[in-house]
Amino acid sequence: MTIVRGGVVALVAAAFMVLTGCTAGGGETGSSPSETGSTQSSATSKPTETEAPAPSVEAVIVVASIDVDGAHATASGYVSGVIEDGGRCRFIFRGEPGEVSAESTGVADRATTSCGAVSVPIDQLQKGTWSVRLEYRSDDSDVVSDEATMEVP
Repeated sequence: MTIVRGGVVALVAAAFMVLTGCTAGGGETGSSPSETGSTQSSATSKPTETEAPAPSVEAVIVVASIDVDGAHATASGYVSGVIEDGGRCRFIFRGEPGEVSAESTGVADRATTSCGAVSVPIDQLQKGTWSVRLEYRSDDSDVVSDEATMEVP
């Protein structure tokens, strides 16, 4: 008789799990109608413009070095978070005895605004350590990069 009762209890438990959507492992095999409705409504309400983070605008120096020929210092960079033509890219070389700058015009590429490369004649820079930064300005953006350093031999 105990065997029959155990079998009946197991059968009732199995039927209960099937009816409630539970499995022996504790996972879900389906969703109740109320769960499905709430899942659908939250899925359609999630994509909104206010929830998407705005891309941060950042100026980045890619190269700041003396050319192989030793006649020029070159700097290049880009601006992330902005894709536009016409912004002003200004590379500022700072060292002893002061500052030297070179400019280029921003050009939109696939994912950034490229400032390209600029060159400064080496005779405008004295021996020693120079810092280089990129300032980018446009109607919509105004950003300055972190400084990079280079050594003038």
